[in-house]
Amino acid sequence: MSLIKAWILKKQLFDNETKALHIKNVNYSISGLEILKDLSLLVEPGEIHAISGKSGAGKTTTLKLVAGVIKPNSGDILWGDISINKISDKYRPFAAAIDNKNINLRKTVYDNIVFSLSENNENIININLKQIGLFDVSNKLVSNLSNGEKLRLSVACAIISKKQLVILDEPFANLQTELKKQMREFIKQNIKSTGKSCILVTHNFAQASSIADKVSILEHGTIVQTGTSLEIAQNPKNIFCADFVGLSNKIKAKVVALSNDGLAMLDIGGIDVSVISNKSLKLGQRVLLCIKSNQVAYGKTPRNNVYLKGRVKKYQLQNGVPSCTITLSNNIDIIANIQPSSEVDIQVGAMALFGEKYDDVVRTIRFGSSIELCGG
Repeated sequence: MSLIKAWILKKQLFDNETKALHIKNVNYSISGLEILKDLSLLVEPGEIHAISGKSGAGKTTTLKLVAGVIKPNSGDILWGDISINKISDKYRPFAAAIDNKNINLRKTVYDNIVFSLSENNENIININLKQIGLFDVSNKLVSNLSNGEKLRLSVACAIISKKQLVILDEPFANLQTELKKQMREFIKQNIKSTGKSCILVTHNFAQASSIADKVSILEHGTIVQTGTSLEIAQNPKNIFCADFVGLSNKIKAKVVALSNDGLAMLDIGGIDVSVISNKSLKLGQRVLLCIKSNQVAYGKTPRNNVYLKGRVKKYQLQNGVPSCTITLSNNIDIIANIQPSSEVDIQVGAMALFGEKYDDVVRTIRFGSSIELCGG
């Protein structure tokens, strides 16, 4: 590349204008092991975009490809309309907080903030240090910080830099609840006030929902669904997405009757349940009811006449939340994040129906409403 072309490219990359990041049909493998397969993703200017998925799905690998730490085997990564595949990570207008590689362990916390800000404004520096809870350790060497403190410093240094895209790998990992809230507010405030874009990774859908404009769910190296957290929770595209967003109760059912007013009668193991459907169902079609365990509430009076009778089978912790397993009269178990009395009625609500192959969403019913547990 000639010096003139290099100068023009650098000027285009660092023109202080936030552009769209477009990952197009990217494939990446190591020693024949496929990590990412035909991955495509769009991060709009000014957007906070979260990639969420289980461990080993390829989340951090995706961030490293964007940052330029590794190169794709095929496909393209665009910043605006410029392909950056062959551009070194040092020359990309991105600030990455991956494995704390963006902080200097031999310098103090204060000096790291100064370097990232590119200015020594004591007032601004102290404000940032207080916002991330590191003001009291500002004179400490980074090497003497705890892992959680290093993570917060790494995230802050990426956020306050002059770069137009911020890349964050698990910015809330191993942080206590109050610190997670503190860092979430710090990230959102700085990204939205500066017009930057942010792409981050988290294995927790609830954390992604609390901060991101858009969420992409990654499964085995492929994006399986992208949308707002509400769109995904209301209409998960497949069973993996339903399970990932917390629809932990999945009950096989069969359509046994249809009416002209949009009602469908489902047989769930010998129990008939009437539901509303806004999509054409067929007699005999197999569907899957998915009910979020945290959308089950205890009450004495059902909100409508559709409910199922059950008995509490056991109590347990599910993802650290107290819950109970309720066995219906047909011996089907449902998990509820509550502790009701020993015998309850379960009102059906906030469900998602899936198609015959259990991979096409048919209907979301009364999303956000409760499944009433009505005890005597």
